[in-house]
Amino acid sequence: MIIDNQKANESIAPNSLEMEQLKQALPQYFDAEGNFKNEQFQAMLANEKVDFSKESYELSFVGKSYGKYLSSLKTETVLVPDIELNNLEENKDSENVYITGDNLDALKHLKESYSGAIKCIYIDPPYNTGKGDFAYLDDFNFTLDELVDKIGLTEQEAERVLDLHGKSSHSAWLTFMLPRLLIAKQLLKSTGVIIVSIDDNEQANLKLLLDDVFGENNFIAQIARKGTGGKQDSTHLATVHEYALIYAKNAKEAETGRDSVGTRSYRFTDPDGRKYRTQLLRKWGDTDRREDRENLYYAIPAPDGSDLYPIRSDGSDGRWRWDKDTTMKNAIENNLIHFEQEDDGTWIAHQKIYEDEDSDIKVFNSWIDKSNDLKEDKLKELFTSPPPFKYPKLVGYLIQLYKRAGVEKDDIVLDFFSGSGSSAHALYRMNAADGGSRKMISVQIDAVLDAGDPGRSHDFNQIDEIGRERIKRAAANIKAETDADIDYGFKHFKLHTPPQSALDDLVEFELDEALLQFSQLERFNTEDATGQEILLATWANYDGYGLINSPESIELDSFELFRVGRHAYILDAGMESEDVVELIRLLENDELDITTLVYLNDCVQLHVLQELKQSLKNLHSSRKVKMIARY
Repeated sequence: MIIDNQKANESIAPNSLEMEQLKQALPQYFDAEGNFKNEQFQAMLANEKVDFSKESYELSFVGKSYGKYLSSLKTETVLVPDIELNNLEENKDSENVYITGDNLDALKHLKESYSGAIKCIYIDPPYNTGKGDFAYLDDFNFTLDELVDKIGLTEQEAERVLDLHGKSSHSAWLTFMLPRLLIAKQLLKSTGVIIVSIDDNEQANLKLLLDDVFGENNFIAQIARKGTGGKQDSTHLATVHEYALIYAKNAKEAETGRDSVGTRSYRFTDPDGRKYRTQLLRKWGDTDRREDRENLYYAIPAPDGSDLYPIRSDGSDGRWRWDKDTTMKNAIENNLIHFEQEDDGTWIAHQKIYEDEDSDIKVFNSWIDKSNDLKEDKLKELFTSPPPFKYPKLVGYLIQLYKRAGVEKDDIVLDFFSGSGSSAHALYRMNAADGGSRKMISVQIDAVLDAGDPGRSHDFNQIDEIGRERIKRAAANIKAETDADIDYGFKHFKLHTPPQSALDDLVEFELDEALLQFSQLERFNTEDATGQEILLATWANYDGYGLINSPESIELDSFELFRVGRHAYILDAGMESEDVVELIRLLENDELDITTLVYLNDCVQLHVLQELKQSLKNLHSSRKVKMIARY
């Protein structure tokens, strides 16, 4: 498949990902060869009276075309399962996933199986403070001439793109973020949301970038979070807060969370026995003055027959919350207003809110003040001092964000900048609290820690090691504390780029009798998995079965076939005519239910391959099995 992807990447253009999405959304505007029917599309737009202006507002930066190009390229990595860890008792049935590797490649793998499946994506990307927190380090595997040819840049533009490497400019940061956000959008459910933590340095640019990727109409809120202290050495004001921007994939369908209001008191009772509480009928807060809504300043009859106007607490004219001729008229006629008389004889009008009609939930607000509400979940409680990670997100804060995102008990959450593992820790805590089965996918690049990094004092060499160990310790801590019956484990995968020499050998491999016992996949072995296990994990995910699947071994006459779902895989040399006969027998007798047979190209002898294709074509039952060759 890697060789197939390499070939496909030769024809990728900057807008290939967008064209793929357009074909999925509007297939009627493409012919059988995949050509866009521009005239029909323009006619449709004309019928809808779409206004095309020569001048428009857009976000532009050095590297934007390159960022789009990166999002369209197929990954040339494979998924390496950590066989030993994944088979541990606490992990073998787990549905949580931890991926070690570049998150751009990880997102491309996830796209194959998890598109439209993720309820919430939370990321805390590197902040670009200009003090070494961020430097664009994605590999530029293209020469200046290739950028000109593949992306359509001028030589001057291509030089500026290449110059982004190692820089911490705004353009470099946006170029780094763009391809990741483009793919992340595809992973979200139609009801899903993405939450991005950020500080003042890139907040404005991030807002524009998210508008560009998700659409301004899908902006949900900007969360402000108060930290625990301020920078007293600041030149002007001490900054004590940061932000989290929330966008929906589709704001009309988004299912964001609601907060419980707790126990309410219904102090009053109507003559018919219905209990109710009250809420001031005069508008309060912002825009509560008469001049804010002149039409909502009018008199209503008080119990003593006098005219009652909405008067603010300072004595100035205010306004009602309801219009006069419909809502207010109905409330007066149906005795839905509760009046109270002050000591000076003035009347105050309240809305009646009945117990049997009241809601026990309310909309969350966009301000988070008390984020440290789970003190026992601090990172320093799990490790000896100093903690191995400098700036971990607080578990309580993340729980509040997930509640605002409406993460339900069986949803999937993705964090592709997982850092110290706070996201997984928060989800384990939520599951333990309500018995949920939320699933976590964490992604973290295997960056080597600097010599003076606090993680080194805990014998960690890479940042991803910190995250995985933190998740294990958090799980043990929560289990000991709550004894909740939840999924405390995770399955681990590493991203690996096979050596080009091995790929070239695979293409040039000529199968003959002398080589039947030689496995071409052995040269893809790693310390964590065999080449066969790697290929099976990568292909199964590519075919839509995700990273949590249980391959089944199918014994033929003398050859082992693997099945995942309704796909079967021939992963090595050695298949003989007798194996074909046994495979067909299983299919004919409904002992094997598959729709697709995938084989490693050139690993099946030509005469066996011909027998297999012909036999599948002549199946006596109505069963149809498609064959796919992959490199």
